[in-house]
Amino acid sequence: MLGKPLVSVTVVTYNSGRFIRRCLESVLDQLHEPLEVIVIDNASTDGTCDILEPFESRCRVIYNEENVGFAAAQNQAIAIARGEWVLTLNPDMFLLSNFVANLIATAETDPRIGTVCGKLLLADASFGLECGRQLDSTGLYFTPTLRHKDRGCLETNNGHYRRHEYVFGATAAAACYRREMIEDISVDGEFFDPAFFAYREDADVAWRAQLLGWKCLFDPHACAYHVRRLRPGMRNQLPAEINMHSVKNRFLMRIKNITPGLYLRNLVPITIRDLGIVAYCLVVERTSLRAFYYLARDIEDTWRKRRQIQARRRVSESYMASWFRYRPVSFPFRGEAGGAIGHATEFFSQRLPPRPPAGSSAGTRSRSTVDRITRWKDSASSAGPSWSSSLQSGPSTWTHRFIRRCRACTCGRKERTQRSSATAPMRCSRTGRGCWGFRRCSTWTAWNENARSGARPLGPGTASRNGLRLSARTPS
Repeated sequence: MLGKPLVSVTVVTYNSGRFIRRCLESVLDQLHEPLEVIVIDNASTDGTCDILEPFESRCRVIYNEENVGFAAAQNQAIAIARGEWVLTLNPDMFLLSNFVANLIATAETDPRIGTVCGKLLLADASFGLECGRQLDSTGLYFTPTLRHKDRGCLETNNGHYRRHEYVFGATAAAACYRREMIEDISVDGEFFDPAFFAYREDADVAWRAQLLGWKCLFDPHACAYHVRRLRPGMRNQLPAEINMHSVKNRFLMRIKNITPGLYLRNLVPITIRDLGIVAYCLVVERTSLRAFYYLARDIEDTWRKRRQIQARRRVSESYMASWFRYRPVSFPFRGEAGGAIGHATEFFSQRLPPRPPAGSSAGTRSRSTVDRITRWKDSASSAGPSWSSSLQSGPSTWTHRFIRRCRACTCGRKERTQRSSATAPMRCSRTGRGCWGFRRCSTWTAWNENARSGARPLGPGTASRNGLRLSARTPS
């Protein structure tokens, strides 16, 4: 692609005067260019229109005469947007200056990526950046009860979400969608379902995109702050209208997207959850009973949309079922893993001592680490374009993790390709023992300058590399 792609930022406001000024200022301060900003106001009555007026020279602002809902207003903005990427944004967001640039740089690495999301941190209503000690969202995931949650929500921001990962979907508070995917998964020319009005429309889009074979990638380097008003445990503090739409949209989303195999697999937890929701509405939250009236009213149109979506499904039942777990599910970004191969090869080629002479006792105990990594790189490149095309430059978390494990374990026979996931240990092909972090296999004695010169080799559990003696319990 020649030049940087145009990114359209779409913001929907409704009585958002408390946040919209800071939000738009952060958008206009983005390092990425070119950028266009479209604001749709849903008939605000709190002075939001007065705040938007000074931005009309730099943003395209449209004032609706009535509140058509978040979904319909976003469709309205997307229809007039010209960008190759569309960043949907809530007015209570504050973006760091490199947010868009990092998302686009990551998204362009794989044409199958239809959605990119960043790391959202919780902030207070004043956008105090010192409050970003807790995570707001690092992507969406679904449980077997068909309840969708924000990955990492309310967890302490201690740096444990540091890898590029494929996740199920992104929250529309700050989600970047590829134009090609928008046109591909739209139903009746509408990206967000206007029947949802507000809430859960982003989960519906994420589910539909997965069914049609698109991927969502989480970028840990794109950070923003979010003043979230709707979180688990806050239902009693929300307006009755919001709770009603939440109940209605849960069933609308399921009718449109769930596959028979997924429903049968999770029939028991889904039924229990549904009965609990109905009982709660009957006994406690009777204002949400209207949701079932709207559901019955729109059922025919919803089934028509379902037939269109399911007729174009491109993934298997087992693939969809792999995303529905009680714990957050993510898959490592292969582009980053592939980039680690090249960096690790260069790292060891500069830091390891020369290969021991042929015929020496040390040489029979271990092969050169550089050779092992090179063979792994060659085998990965021959595995197909998904690996060979992903050898990227620049440091990454996968690179650091791979280098530390290779340097830490004294077993020269461990096979990196046997690591089944990002959290699984690498295993020694000689002992079968897993190597976690700086834990050492004591069955192999490393050769070094002393061993090569005929001196007594190091004992089990220790190693020497470039003349540095490493103990068996070196802290990480």
